[in-house]
Amino acid sequence: MNKYAFDPSKYMNKKTTIEELPQNKEKIDIIPSMLQEVPKKEVVKNKYVLERRNLQPQKVKINKKQVLRKIKVGTVGVVAVFAMVFALNKPSAKTSDANTQPVEVVQEINTQEQSTYNINYEQLVKIAQEDVNNQPQIEVEEKEEPVVEIIEEETPVFNFEDRLVESSGIVGSNSDMYESRLTDEMENAYNNASKKWGVDSNILIAMGKQETNLTNASSKYAKGIMQIENVNRDGVFKAYNFEKNEYETVRFANLDLENINDNIEAAAVIFQDRMEAFDYNILFVIQSYNYGRNGMIKAIEMAKADLGKEKEELTLDEVTPYLEYIHSHPKEVFKNWEYDRYGDPYYANRIRMFSSERMIYVETPNAVYFYDLETGRRIAKCDKNENGNYVEEDTKFEASLDDYISLASSTQEKETKTY
Repeated sequence: MNKYAFDPSKYMNKKTTIEELPQNKEKIDIIPSMLQEVPKKEVVKNKYVLERRNLQPQKVKINKKQVLRKIKVGTVGVVAVFAMVFALNKPSAKTSDANTQPVEVVQEINTQEQSTYNINYEQLVKIAQEDVNNQPQIEVEEKEEPVVEIIEEETPVFNFEDRLVESSGIVGSNSDMYESRLTDEMENAYNNASKKWGVDSNILIAMGKQETNLTNASSKYAKGIMQIENVNRDGVFKAYNFEKNEYETVRFANLDLENINDNIEAAAVIFQDRMEAFDYNILFVIQSYNYGRNGMIKAIEMAKADLGKEKEELTLDEVTPYLEYIHSHPKEVFKNWEYDRYGDPYYANRIRMFSSERMIYVETPNAVYFYDLETGRRIAKCDKNENGNYVEEDTKFEASLDDYISLASSTQEKETKTY
C-alpha cells in the first residue's frame, strides 16, 4: 500500500486550508510555488507558516512554465491533483469570479487566525496540457530528390552512299552475261554456301561466270562449276561454319566436287581461307583464287621489293605488273612449272565486271566487312556484339547483317552506272 495515500473525501465540498493539507512537502510542493509573490517566513515541522499581513485581497499571476516544472508526476501527486479537481468541480461564490479569468489563482489574506486559498485546478490542468501541446516540434527537413536529366542520344546514322567514289563503270559491266544460265538449283547452292561460310553469294556467282560460264563442266585439270583444281582435291582446310558458329575441318577428299552444292561450298571455303592469308584485301583474295596462294604471295613480294612498300599499303594496280611478269615468265619464277603461261593477271578485274553488285561483304567470326569493288577498298567494318547484331566501327550504327545487306542493295539501286 502506498504510504502517501490519503482520503480525498476529507476535502470534498469545503474550502481547503493550509493546515488541513497532507503534510508531505515533496508531493504538494505546487501550493507555495503558485504563491510566488507571498514570501515564506519559515518551515516548522514540515508545515508552511505564511507571514500574515494586513493586505487587501489581490490577484496573483501564475508563471505557467514554473508551475509545470513544479508538478510532480508521482503516483500520490497525480491522485491528489485529480481528487482536488473533482472536489472543487463546483466552485464557491468566492471563486466564481476567479474562474472567469484564464490563468489566475485567488489569494485571500485577512487578519484572522487562518488563511484560505481557492485554486482553479481545471484551469491548471488545461494550462499543463496546452504547454505540452505547444512544445516545439522537431521538423525533419525534406531533401529534394536530385533531378536526373535524361539525355536522349541521337540514333547513329550510316549509309554506304557517302563512302563510294564515282563509278568508272568497270563493276557490273558484264553482269548480264550468262545470267540466263543461273538455274534455281545453282542460285540455292550459292545462297546456302554464302550463309554457311560467310562469303557474299554475288561474288561467288561472278566467279562461276568467269570460271565456266555457269556450266557444271569438268576437265582433267579442274572440277565442276567453280573449277576446283586437282591440286586442291586432297586439300584440308580449317574454316568457320556460321551455321554452327564453330570452326571445322573440311576435307575435299570427302566432297563430291562434281556435285553443284559440294563444288560451290569448296569454293567458298577456299575464299574464306584466303581472306585470312591476305589480311582481308578483297581484290588480292579474288586474284589469288586464280593465281593460287603461292603465285599471289610471289607477286606481292616482288612489288614490295621494287616499290619499298608494305603488303598492307599495296593496291591491286601496283601488283598487277608483277602478275603480268609471272604470267609471261612462269618458269623463271617457279622452278617446277612446266607451262609457258601462268594464270590470268586480270582475273580480279573480270570478276568485278561480272558482279551484279558493287558492294559485297565477307563475314568473319567476330565481324563483317563491306567492300567497294570499284576500288577494292573496305568501306565498313562492323563488329559483332553480344546480341548477334553488327556495330559499324565509326558511326556505331547497329543492325543485323540482313539489314546491312538491304541497305547496300538499296544504295546500289541509286547508283548511276555507265557501261
